[in-house]
Amino acid sequence: MSTEEIKQATLISDLDIVQRILKGEKDFYEILMRRCNQLLYRVIRGYIEKDEIAEDIMQDTYILAYQKLDQYKGKSSFSTWLIRIGINEALMYKRRTKKREGIFARENANESSALQEKMHPEMKMIYSESGNYIEKAIDELPAKLRSVFIMIEIEGLNIETASKYLNLTTVNVKVRLHRAKKILQGKLTEISDLEGLYAYGSHHCETMVNNVINIISTMDCYPIKMAINYN
Repeated sequence: MSTEEIKQATLISDLDIVQRILKGEKDFYEILMRRCNQLLYRVIRGYIEKDEIAEDIMQDTYILAYQKLDQYKGKSSFSTWLIRIGINEALMYKRRTKKREGIFARENANESSALQEKMHPEMKMIYSESGNYIEKAIDELPAKLRSVFIMIEIEGLNIETASKYLNLTTVNVKVRLHRAKKILQGKLTEISDLEGLYAYGSHHCETMVNNVINIISTMDCYPIKMAINYN
């Protein structure tokens, strides 16, 4: 789709776009992807440590969502529906990986990868201002805390929205966020400029959109019926 067409489509609701896709206007799926790319990537990245694997799961999520598109009824935003699929795909990947490699869950990983407890103040300042170092510290959070922290502190979602994505109570989300912050405060002298972390840049965005559009161009919507309903 052209840039102008994408701009004009910003006023169209998620449900209207889905209905147009189901009627054969496959190009409109690009609009939904562009609306969700950054959020979906960051949510999946909250569960998956490696960027390239997170991108693979992200692409699989878009394709699976396209195949299940007739199940979207507009009861929630498309991003909420999509992210539930993405979280499920990420969790299934982790379960497969754990079974195949016989590794411990991510919650135990931080016990065997302790950061340096003593550091020269000037070096600590350099590291605390480094996006890579901050990302490393966030990556070392237990997965259930990391996903909440990324959604709220990096993506800027409110407690209520994050609780819907994760299917948790708002109290549970608040507790996990507090625990995540407490752990990070022990590692970083200052947590700032979080908006740029786990950013899904324009180059990656274009590549993802093109890859998925090329794949679905040869597919029909809803060729499969899934037992799990994410609506």
